[in-house]
Amino acid sequence: MMYSLNIPTKNPSKRTCLPPEIIEDILNIIWASPLTLNERITLMSSSVLISKAWTVIYSRVSSKDIFIPCPNYVPYFINLLHGPSTIFDPTLHHLPQERCRSLSFRVEMRPHHKFWDHLTPWNASSIFDLLYCLDRIPAYMPNLRRIAIQYSGGGYTDLYQGFRLRNFPPQVTDLEISFVDNLTSLNRPPKAYTTRMKHTCYMPSLRRLTVRGEGLSWFILEMLDVSPNVHTLEMDLGNRDVWKTERMSEVASLILRCPLGSDDGERVLRSLRDTLSNLSSSSEVDVRMAKRRVVVGPLKVNLLNCPGFYPIRDELARQGALLELI
Repeated sequence: MMYSLNIPTKNPSKRTCLPPEIIEDILNIIWASPLTLNERITLMSSSVLISKAWTVIYSRVSSKDIFIPCPNYVPYFINLLHGPSTIFDPTLHHLPQERCRSLSFRVEMRPHHKFWDHLTPWNASSIFDLLYCLDRIPAYMPNLRRIAIQYSGGGYTDLYQGFRLRNFPPQVTDLEISFVDNLTSLNRPPKAYTTRMKHTCYMPSLRRLTVRGEGLSWFILEMLDVSPNVHTLEMDLGNRDVWKTERMSEVASLILRCPLGSDDGERVLRSLRDTLSNLSSSSEVDVRMAKRRVVVGPLKVNLLNCPGFYPIRDELARQGALLELI
């Protein structure tokens, strides 16, 4: 049973009591916010030191959408899944196992590096060890459905060259891979590795694939090849040569994300036209493209006021696809 939390006020003789439900709502909002890495680590480390009541609430919130903030946290978390905890009592340490629905982690590249250091991030092996455990022990985190991987500061080829997704939890249906501040000079298909990747990585459980970053058409298509049952693809505007491929004819919904701060209607239209260029004229592919959804957004401009929007919408309609704006 959780009791109300006493919140100190300026007057030491008076205290404000907040019910645990309110505290949990507040923590849920904070936990779901786009915190920086340092902010999240501070929240995680301090929340278990305030009081037992606060730890109970924090454990309930953090166990639903779990964040792995650094490689040092991985061994602790793996031990938490199958052994006693030095922090949580027995009534709490089972919560991640029972409640976890999503798992997010960040792969940081070295700030000072040689060229080849990009191909082996210093913390990648320990973080992807967790996926290996989840794949090898099906009883771990049975309710896990979403995994988010954020790469920061390096190249785009590590998932292929390190075979990071070779051991992928079969219960996961939603995968998000995003690249932040990565080097465009390394943005090219690793031909020596992609063929091997297809033989070592196969993710038939995936239903939704999200790839964040521009100029990653080759990466998206490779991911679709090893994820044959994806029905929703989300990607950024500017990734050419994806829409026109035959593999895309099997995807029911395409979500095109606009860059943050994109308030130039003509620029958005050019990027949209470029992304959806060269629609296939094959009648066989057209039939399978019927009834697809293309969703564009979030938009800061009203494309309905731009004359150039309607030819794009009409062309998609001719192909049997419905264009929606959000």
